[in-house]
Amino acid sequence: MKKENQEILTAIRLYEIKDIEQIRNVVKDTYTVLDVETTGTMGDMTEIAAIRVDEGQMVDIFHTLVKAKEKIKPVVKQLTGMTDGMLKTAPEWEYIYPQLVAFLGDSILVGHSIDMDLLHIYFKSKSEGKSFTSGPYIDTNMLAHQVVPDVDGHQKYSVQALCEWFQLPCQYFHRALWDCEAEKMLFEILVESYGKIK
Repeated sequence: MKKENQEILTAIRLYEIKDIEQIRNVVKDTYTVLDVETTGTMGDMTEIAAIRVDEGQMVDIFHTLVKAKEKIKPVVKQLTGMTDGMLKTAPEWEYIYPQLVAFLGDSILVGHSIDMDLLHIYFKSKSEGKSFTSGPYIDTNMLAHQVVPDVDGHQKYSVQALCEWFQLPCQYFHRALWDCEAEKMLFEILVESYGKIK
C-alpha cells in the first residue's frame, strides 16, 4: 500500500469503536451500514450504498451506481455481475457527494472492513476536489475475529462466509446494497453472540 494511503488509513482507524459496551449500545440505537464496490483493489468506485437503522429497523436507504474513470477488472465483473455499460449513465461523484454526506450526517457507521470503504470515499472525494472526513465506525470484520473461533486455522471472515456460518438468510452478495443488508444482520448477531461462542 502506498505511504499516503497508509497514512490516511491510520487516521481513519483512530475513529474505530472497539469497546463492546459502546457497540452494544449502538446496535440498540441508530446507526448507518455502509458499503462500497470498486473496479478492483484500490480501484475507482462503481457503487455505494448506505442503510439507516433505528432500533433494529431499516428506516432509510441511499444507493447509487457511480461513474468510474477506469474499466472494471474481469475478476470483479465475474464476482459482482457488474459491467462497464452499467456505469455509462451513472451519476458523477460531484452529484453523489453532497447527497451522501447529507445522508451519513453524524451517524455512527457500520461495515465489513469499512476502513477500506472510507479510504475509497476519501480518495474519490479528493480526486474531485472535495473533502471527506470519517467519523466513528464499527468494523464487523474486526468484531467477527473476536466472536467467531478459528479452531483449525481455516475459518473465513468474508461477509458471505460469516453469513453462512451463522446461517443467516442472505442469498446475494458482492453488490453494495445486498452487502449492506447482509452486514446489518451480521452486525446484530455478532453483538448478540459476543462472549457466548467457545
